[in-house]
Amino acid sequence: MNRRILLLGLLLAVAGLATFLAYVRRFELERSGGEPVQILAAKDGIARGRVVTEEMLSIRSVPVAYVEDRSVKAAERDKVLGLRIVNQVGAGQGLMWSDFTDRSHEPSDLSAKVEPGFRAVYVSGIREAQGSSLIRPGDLVDVISTMPESSDSRAAKVSVVVLQKVTVLANGVRTSAEPLLPDLDEKHAKSGANDQGLTLALSLQQAQALAVAGTRGFLSIALRSPEDERTYATLAPVNRTALLDPKARAAAKLAVDAPVQP
Repeated sequence: MNRRILLLGLLLAVAGLATFLAYVRRFELERSGGEPVQILAAKDGIARGRVVTEEMLSIRSVPVAYVEDRSVKAAERDKVLGLRIVNQVGAGQGLMWSDFTDRSHEPSDLSAKVEPGFRAVYVSGIREAQGSSLIRPGDLVDVISTMPESSDSRAAKVSVVVLQKVTVLANGVRTSAEPLLPDLDEKHAKSGANDQGLTLALSLQQAQALAVAGTRGFLSIALRSPEDERTYATLAPVNRTALLDPKARAAAKLAVDAPVQP
C-alpha cells in the first residue's frame, strides 16, 4: 500500500514538474517574441542592381513578433534566386519582397498581406503636404498626433507619439513598392486614385489608440530607416512651452548639438 502511494506521489511530482517546465518555456517564448521564424538575410550585403545568387543568402531566426509582413521566409529561397535587387541590403539584414523588381510571388490582395494578430487600418487624416506619396508599402513609420491639450478646441496644441515602428501595407490604392513613374501624379489626378491615406499593419490595441488620436487632432507620419530598431517606452508630449523655453527644450531633448568639425 505504501509502495503504491509512493509511486503515485512520484507520478504526480513528475507531472507537476513537466507542467511547470512547459509553462516556463511558454513564458520565455512569449517574453522573447514567440516562436522563431526562419527568414532570408543578406550574408555580406547585396548592392542595388545585383542579381541574387545562392552564395549571397543566409538564414536568420527571428521571433515571430519581430518578423515584418513582407519578409522573405527561408522556405521561399528558390523564389528570389535570379531576381534583381532594387534596394541595397546591408550585411545580415533580412530580405523583403519590396527589395526586388519582380514581386510576382508576393500576395496581390491586401488581406493576404496582413499577418495573423494584426489588422489593416486606413489612416485618412494625413496632410498632403507631408509628402506621403513618397512613402512606399513595406516602409516603417511612426505616427504622431497633434491635438488640443484640453477638451476646449481653442486650447494650446500638444504633440503625442501614438505609434512607433509600424509597417505600411498600402499607400492609397498602391500595395506594391514599385518605384513611382514620372507621370504618376498626373495619372492619379485623372483617375482619382491619388489618395494620400496610408494603410498600416496594427494590433487591435494600436488601432484603438489611433482611432482616438484621429478624433482629437490631425496625424503626422515620420518615416523610419529600415535598419533602425529603436523604440522608446516613454516619450513626453511636446507643447508650445517645450518649443519656446530653452530649459524645457533641453529637458525634452529637443535641442540637437551641432556636429563637431574636425
